[in-house]
Amino acid sequence: MLCRYLYKGFTLKMLNFDSWGRVIYEVVNLPNKKQTSKKIATTASKILRDGRYSDNSKSVAGSALSQTKIAKKKSK
Repeated sequence: MLCRYLYKGFTLKMLNFDSWGRVIYEVVNLPNKKQTSKKIATTASKILRDGRYSDNSKSVAGSALSQTKIAKKKSK
């Protein structure tokens, strides 16, 4: 028996039942398909390089950059 349920941003995959008849689930994380835009990534990069911004600002900028799509280099 294999079913999937969406619960608070997670997918619960129903595996089986235990000896008391309770359902056993496996939590499966959904991939994050959101990507940071090039404009936001550029701004985040400037924030990380500038020493005038706070640690919180740099943390948010780093998070934004970690969600940026990686450009593939074209080979000739």
